[in-house]
Amino acid sequence: MDRLREYQLRLLSMLKQFDSFAKKNEIPYFLLGGNVLGAVRHKGFIPWDDDVDIGLYQDDYEKMTKLINEQMDSSFVFYNEGENPFPDAPIGKLYDISNPEEDLRQVPSFDVFLLQNIPDGRWARKLYKIQATVYHLLVLDRPAENRGKAAYLLSKAILTVLPKKTKKWLKQKMGAAVRKKRDTGEITTVYGAHGFDRETMPKEYFGEPLMMEFEGQLFPIPQQYDRYLTKMYGDYMKLPPEKDRKPAHKEL
Repeated sequence: MDRLREYQLRLLSMLKQFDSFAKKNEIPYFLLGGNVLGAVRHKGFIPWDDDVDIGLYQDDYEKMTKLINEQMDSSFVFYNEGENPFPDAPIGKLYDISNPEEDLRQVPSFDVFLLQNIPDGRWARKLYKIQATVYHLLVLDRPAENRGKAAYLLSKAILTVLPKKTKKWLKQKMGAAVRKKRDTGEITTVYGAHGFDRETMPKEYFGEPLMMEFEGQLFPIPQQYDRYLTKMYGDYMKLPPEKDRKPAHKEL
């Protein structure tokens, strides 16, 4: 068995245990992104994929965070946003810590996203994106990477100039603004890998979870998965060029 497939099977084991936990506590959730695509196109992992992403509505997310570390096997640990020792975004993260000799940054893990209602209106949406960007910067507490020289220099200057107490206060304010509960027509994962605009959807695309086969077991995906996948990937049944068929997150 190659390393990637072994890694996928460890992720699958994590997902099965999370699914049991969610069902026990009546917490609905969805597979997201490439896992939805994998379920529809491959009935499992995309052959070169190396991650699991799930999303929960806000009340369900909050319920999950209160219970998961108490009820899941001690082989796993969940970090909520702001708790992760190695953050890459203000999101939840579930890690497989069954082998204490493995580096936490390389163990199987999956991202747990809040399906966040976002403001209606052009200017309210722009302000929200600014708040989300500032919050992201303050949670990571390091200059923006892979976003161009200007973004790197600006973010570095902000982090350097702001006093520690001001950063702490601003992080709390921005976090509260981003996570404010709303009843609006669209939801987003905010910090999804495909960007804010592509991952912003009419909330009816998600609806009630629809069960679909994934690696021989049924898991929940967005109800209107065709619209969801088209918004995310366009012609999603078309395979990418062979040069792009490689793991995106781990060195496997």
